[in-house]
Amino acid sequence: MNQVIYFYNPNPQKHGTFEPRFGLENWIDQTVSRFSENKTSINLCLVSEIPDSGIIVFHSGFFDKNIKPNSDQLFICVAADYGRHRYAQIHLFQNHFQSVINCRNKRLIADIMFPFCDSFFVPHWSQPRIKKRIKNEKDLFRIGYFGNSNNFDEDLNKEMDSFCKNRHLVFEIVDDWKRWKDYSDFDLILAIRDLKGGNYLNKPFSKLINALIAGVPMIATNESSSIYFKKNYFPELPIITSKTELFAKILEMKENYGYHLKMIQKNGLSISDVYENEVNKSWEEVFQKSEEFLFKWKTSSRLLKSLFFKSRTI
Repeated sequence: MNQVIYFYNPNPQKHGTFEPRFGLENWIDQTVSRFSENKTSINLCLVSEIPDSGIIVFHSGFFDKNIKPNSDQLFICVAADYGRHRYAQIHLFQNHFQSVINCRNKRLIADIMFPFCDSFFVPHWSQPRIKKRIKNEKDLFRIGYFGNSNNFDEDLNKEMDSFCKNRHLVFEIVDDWKRWKDYSDFDLILAIRDLKGGNYLNKPFSKLINALIAGVPMIATNESSSIYFKKNYFPELPIITSKTELFAKILEMKENYGYHLKMIQKNGLSISDVYENEVNKSWEEVFQKSEEFLFKWKTSSRLLKSLFFKSRTI
């Protein structure tokens, strides 16, 4: 493709070996970095200023929601945890259910009216340079939650500490982003935010894919992304719905650890390259379609553009 794709980050990280710290860098800097490493013919450019024309990809949390694209700009919004941009023609979602047209996603239904609008499911990149679990003999069975501590239920955190005591278990919340690639010393990962039964329709399955690639067994709740992950990547994923189930499953997995480790490592061994290719293809589809959408936007009438802007304020 001939078109340059601009990735906007108001404060891009200056890096040699790239390590994403948070959502903006995960989606913007990392995508540019990955495609640059693969030396593809797709021309991506990381910018800190919004170009006056062309295809512009941005993170919803770091772009003014009231900016309207001019007649030469196609806005591609990475919704991430922040939701849609008011005037972006294209939206990228990290949860498959966000891109499905239904009564919950009424905005998607409205977008059907416009030939330059669409939404895509683009899976979250896995953590770069993951350090896999190392088999070793140790007294403690180490359980981890990888992510910000405020995303793990406070009451459950206290009960986990109490549960682990005197059972040769230890639970740790790994909230230092520099350690999010290191699974070498963990035996089990909790991909759990809380036990309240929330669908979390805006959340990805990144914790699950990282653990699978790292070869570490995990436990999840029935979030929408976990259900999708179980169906498409790891049918053996344990999904629990209560504290009782969680604590029972931890003890069962510790007792039968050899079996669970074998299942996870069998799948993780083959999934890494396959998954990265899937993410690449998802992005490539967006890039290919974006040229078509930019042309349709440029050649659309003033009336259609006006109707589009109006529809986004209703």
